[in-house]
Amino acid sequence: MITISNLTKKYGDKYALDNISFNVKKGEVLGFLGPNGAGKSTTMNIITGYISYTDGSVNIDGYDILENPIEVKKKIGYLPEIPPLYLDMVVWDYLEFVYELKKIKTEDEKSHMVFFKERVGGRSNDTVEMKIETFVSLDKNGKGVKIKTRFDNEVKDHRVRIMVPTGINSDVHKADSVFEVVTRNNRHNAGWNNPSACEHEQGFVSIDDGEKGIAVANIGLYEYEMLPDLDNTIAVTILRAVGEMGDWGVFPTPKAQCLGISETEIEIVPFKGDLISSGAYEECYQFRTDIITADTDGHDGVMPLDYSMINWQGNGLTLTGIKQKGNGEDIIIRWVNVSDKTTTLTIQKSDVIDNLYISNIIEKKIKEIDSNNNYFNIEVKPYEIMTVGIAK
Repeated sequence: MITISNLTKKYGDKYALDNISFNVKKGEVLGFLGPNGAGKSTTMNIITGYISYTDGSVNIDGYDILENPIEVKKKIGYLPEIPPLYLDMVVWDYLEFVYELKKIKTEDEKSHMVFFKERVGGRSNDTVEMKIETFVSLDKNGKGVKIKTRFDNEVKDHRVRIMVPTGINSDVHKADSVFEVVTRNNRHNAGWNNPSACEHEQGFVSIDDGEKGIAVANIGLYEYEMLPDLDNTIAVTILRAVGEMGDWGVFPTPKAQCLGISETEIEIVPFKGDLISSGAYEECYQFRTDIITADTDGHDGVMPLDYSMINWQGNGLTLTGIKQKGNGEDIIIRWVNVSDKTTTLTIQKSDVIDNLYISNIIEKKIKEIDSNNNYFNIEVKPYEIMTVGIAK
């Protein structure tokens, strides 16, 4: 809570503030309105400790700003209209200047203030033992090797990765992204100055030479790195423990040390041909999607044991969602073409479905589908999201 009592500020015989009082409760948002010279900026500058006042008192969360200025500054943040910066300084110079001015540059902080382009990573000579439990499984009729890891992390500032050597000769690889599978170079271009070459993926990464390939799907962190100098090894990060973040200064992040029990899962999927034509991408998506079952009350059924409301096929397509429309009646089914080629979505509907339509991404009907034929085809362009509605 902020309490302002009888606050007065005089410059000579002129009043900038004349005996003002108000309270700001926790969670309350308060704004000042008034013409130039009314005292808005003066009030803010007094509250934040930039200038003194003539009479009255200012109390922040139980602390008087004159009696406990350090405690008060710990509890407030202030973004002025014109930031107090020296515009002829670059960011790094200004930070060093402020550190010196405030007399807070300890040797430890100074050692952390290394410009990110000048940082040199490396392994510590100090090591501790870390036990990692690994469970490997091959499912009946499965298409890949599933690996589950479990460990109790008691070590700070380190990274744990699973290395998957591929031995595949290719300069590019593919990674799952937002509604697409993107192609990336294994090596960054010459202008890449960051010492880290890690990339982000949504669910899997793969590499192939057109005849054979390997995909790695994961449940956990979505970070990987291609290591072209190690036979195009795919390095999948399963733990990254850090104590500070940022390219300058010291920003402690103790919880990011990820101490305690961690569990991760990956699936290594070998395939012939390429990622899309082989269908390996389907296995990667299915690995990340659990089968959900639900118990029902006992009742007489009329449906056969083997039944589908809708059957579909489409190379390069993946099913991303089945849901009720906002009106709670229609059913929305959504696919995305993750490939760079136009493909065909073939749908076979059951007899219980009468009306089908193509919808846009906001679930607005844009085209009716001929329901007289139980089979129909829809052309889906590269990376296009296709939405079909079932009307009740």
